[in-house]
Amino acid sequence: MTTYLKSNLVDFPNSHQQCFQPGLSCLTTAFAMQETILYHMERYSNVYVASLDQKAAFDTVRFRALFLKLGRLGFTGHFLRLLMSTFHNLKTVVCGSRSTSDTIMVKRSVRQGGVLSTFLYLVYVNDILNDIKRSGCGSKVMSVCCGNPAIADNISLLALTPVHLQKMVNIVYDYCQHCNVSINVDKSSVTVFTKGRSQPEVNIRYGNRSFIQTGSFVHLGIVYSYNLKDKDRVSQRLQKKQRMLYFQCQRKVSMPRELTRKSQLIFFPRLSFLLHCDIALNTGVK
Repeated sequence: MTTYLKSNLVDFPNSHQQCFQPGLSCLTTAFAMQETILYHMERYSNVYVASLDQKAAFDTVRFRALFLKLGRLGFTGHFLRLLMSTFHNLKTVVCGSRSTSDTIMVKRSVRQGGVLSTFLYLVYVNDILNDIKRSGCGSKVMSVCCGNPAIADNISLLALTPVHLQKMVNIVYDYCQHCNVSINVDKSSVTVFTKGRSQPEVNIRYGNRSFIQTGSFVHLGIVYSYNLKDKDRVSQRLQKKQRMLYFQCQRKVSMPRELTRKSQLIFFPRLSFLLHCDIALNTGVK
């Protein structure tokens, strides 16, 4: 399969999809997103970002649509029939408290943790990334399109105008309706990155509902504030380290016994550094 992909599928997966790709990771996705926003803010352009939260990503994959997409990529014949047979008449049970549930027929979903599951999921969501890229509504760094950095089911949309962002959201909405994919509107949000003192208000709609506009959001564990100041990010990291420290104290476990020597050398200097950063940011010291 790997040999076939390298020799026949030049444009798969979409260049914005950085999940399960050699040399790419969450770090490169976060870097691409942050640098794209900074590039436009340095040129005094507002950047409109929609952070989308997909419900039960791997569990929403429909078998028939998946096999159709595989056929379009060129996977036919014995391989496709063999793959289809592994999903035919698929059943599961739930075990717990020494009891087992009745048999449940599995009508959609790819096996989480399966060898092929990550590849099959990339096939399933690849069309939506292609549609967004072809629309030309996403932000660009010079001539490079950087409008929808994605890591598996975590997709963010970046545009320079609210009209373009709305068009991109409409593409996602139409695809989700067609493929029976759900976006959690309550957990999704819109943020406008600007050099101004406050964000301009926007109303981005997903179907008949509107996304919440927030001053900051978390993307791949990193806090992004609308003005890209470091205070919110440092505060979030500091709170995380403080919770870890308080948890150890509440358990009444001696720190040297609980943490290895290597962990101590990493944990305590980071906590001290974050505390100094927090003091500097709150006092205006540089």
